[in-house]
Order: sequence, then C-alpha cells, then structure tokens
Amino acid sequence: MNYIYSILFSATLLLLSPTVICQNWNITYEASINFDTLERIDKSDKSQADLEKLKNDAENIVSTLLINQDYSSFTDNPILNNENRRKLNLVKILKGGNYYKKIKTNETFQVPRSTPEILIKVEPFTWKITTEKKIILGYPVVKAINSSSINTSSGIKKRLTTAWFAPSIPISSGPKDYNSLPGLVLETESSGGLVFRAIKISTSTNLKIEIPDYPVISNEEFVSQLKKMRESFRN
Repeated sequence: MNYIYSILFSATLLLLSPTVICQNWNITYEASINFDTLERIDKSDKSQADLEKLKNDAENIVSTLLINQDYSSFTDNPILNNENRRKLNLVKILKGGNYYKKIKTNETFQVPRSTPEILIKVEPFTWKITTEKKIILGYPVVKAINSSSINTSSGIKKRLTTAWFAPSIPISSGPKDYNSLPGLVLETESSGGLVFRAIKISTSTNLKIEIPDYPVISNEEFVSQLKKMRESFRN
C-alpha cells in the first residue's frame, strides 16, 4: 500500500512540477521544544533540575525557508527573533545551524553553529509514508516517518522523526534537512523534542539564493573533528 501511495505522489509531482517549481517560495517556520517527548537518559535529581533550567531558557525561534529553481536555504530570521545571548536556548542548539540544498542534485548541506565556515554534506532521509492526514494552513498534509541511527560526537544515537508534507506543493524541501518527500514539509517533530511548524507560506519573484563557498566535508569527518576538539580540551 505504501509503495502504491508513493507512486501516486510521484506521478502528481511530475504533472504539477512545471507550474509549481517555477515559482519562488518563502515559508516561515516556528521552532519549539516539546518537553513532553524530550528524551531523558539520566533521570537523577540533577538531570531534572537541569531540564527545568532548559525549559526556562528555551525560546521559540523563527526561521525562513527560501526556494527557487536551483537552491533552497533554511536560515534564522534575525528580524523576528529576539535572541538573548546570555541564555542557553535549547531550540537554537537542536536546530543545529543553517541548511542549504541544491535542487537539481538533491544535495543538502549544513553550516553548523559550532563551526560556521564549513559545509557538512547531509545524507537524505528514507521515509515511510503513512495514510494519516490532516490540514495545515489550509493544505492537506500526509504523515511520513523516519527511523534511523546517526553518528554524533557522543556516539551512535537512534532518531525518530515525524514529518507532515503537502502533496499539492510538490517541492521536495522542508525545514532543516527534512526533505526527500514528494511534497513540501510543513511540520516535523523529532525524538529529541524539536518541533517545526509552518506559520506562513507565500510566493515571490526574483528570489536570489546563494550557498556559502565553504569547504565541504562529510558528517563522519565533522564528528571526528569534534572528538579531537574534545580530547584537546581535556588534555
């Protein structure tokens, strides 16, 4: 059933893409933390106290996804964000930086917050499309699920991500690196508690997007660099 569903969406993408993809899109997302689903490995009193501090310091942030025929960019909106640099904002930390995509080659890159002058090539998600549906901003959306393991500086971690995409906007883009679906992703939630919700969708003309001209490395190389940095701090 899922296979047939994917074929139908792919056919829709082919039929509608000449009209839709020629447009330039501007989508505004709000990012937040769902603390009810936040994974808690350590349930000690200290961990709970730290969690309460994170809750108090967490502030929703607004990001913008821009899409033209060649590229897309997902970056923070400095005008709509009232950032307090004295606070450790978990929302901004989990977002992980800015993201760029080459539309024609389906390549996604991350510019991390910790090392802002490199491009990390991000591997695409493999999604399981379900039959669940709902409405977001007037658009019918379909639920997709990804379950995978990711390599981090603290080891291999399991990740479960839920995405809601709009087949009527057959653009394979979304917030962060949540793309590779036959429709624009309007909402996501990860097992780490990070939530993205589209709050405004518009089209525009003459939208210019540039991917930073930084060295490109793999996620494995980036994780190796972080581990070396940690070891140097310890010594």
